[in-house]
Amino acid sequence: MSASEYHPHERIIRDFSLKLQLARTAELALAGSLFRAEELLMSGGELPKTAEELDLLARILLRQKRYVEAQKRWNEALRVSNGESRYQDALDSLNCYLETLKHKKKIQGIVAIILIIFLLAGIGFRFLIQTY
Repeated sequence: MSASEYHPHERIIRDFSLKLQLARTAELALAGSLFRAEELLMSGGELPKTAEELDLLARILLRQKRYVEAQKRWNEALRVSNGESRYQDALDSLNCYLETLKHKKKIQGIVAIILIIFLLAGIGFRFLIQTY
């Protein structure tokens, strides 16, 4: 038997400690201290191990607009949680948002090109009027 089996209360204390740290980290993130919250989750420079911690880290990364890293953390949360749907839902929402951003950038590019064409056409038209 392992030491934790001899003292089941140690596991309870460890779980409580983890939940308390997670709550404190979430509080920091909500207050806008995103980098400090990230530091707490990445203590020792290692990625969090639980799905809840990975989910919180993904949300922090999302608020920092570090989308690719957020996707990785939610994928890891999915793996650790054996496919829990809330992590898949978060990942799907992020992917949908990224697709929207892609389309928005394309539209902005097209609008910019059209404006440049109108600007050049206007300059050309003025030039023609002044010449005649």
